Amino acid sequence: MLARSLCMLFAIAAVSALTVPATGSERKCVPLKWESSVYGKLAEVVQGTGLVADIVATTAVDNSKNRAAFRESVYVDGKFAGNYTVLFFSDVGYVVDTIHMKCTKGETREITQICSDSESLTHLFSWNVGDQITDTYRLAVTNGSTVITVLRDSFTIVSELIEQTFAGVPQMVAFQYGNITNGIQDESVFDVPSYC
Repeated sequence: MLARSLCMLFAIAAVSALTVPATGSERKCVPLKWESSVYGKLAEVVQGTGLVADIVATTAVDNSKNRAAFRESVYVDGKFAGNYTVLFFSDVGYVVDTIHMKCTKGETREITQICSDSESLTHLFSWNVGDQITDTYRLAVTNGSTVITVLRDSFTIVSELIEQTFAGVPQMVAFQYGNITNGIQDESVFDVPSYC
């Protein structure tokens, strides 16, 4: 019994030791410009019918110009459902159906560089994963709730969980980020199609 109590105490102490975010002197920021591969799941309910979609995408973010591009292939029930480009700029957003060449102008999302000491972040917890420490934060956004997990040393985004309302539909979206690189290889990813 004493051994079990000591093990629990040790486990609690170990987790507690990892709940401290990076300090101000360890300030890290997401790069001003970056690209990534993304895998995600989207869940929403429209008129009482649930939908779960798989998303395979690439994203490009240019915080210096308040813009982001998200090029995605969407699959529902394992079947291809479409290719879309989602563009966010400081004043407007677009959802582009690239196969049917349709464009919907709509809501935008604030695109700003996130740093470990940003006022919009609230530290939730940290984990030691192998030789890396991850920090998980709640990110204050205007249209829902977002939780991000980053690698502490590089402040590289690992995952994002978004609860939002998009085009009047409540959604939950989970993204895993990988192959993140600094810079934008091709600035044309931000071009708005002529049919928009």
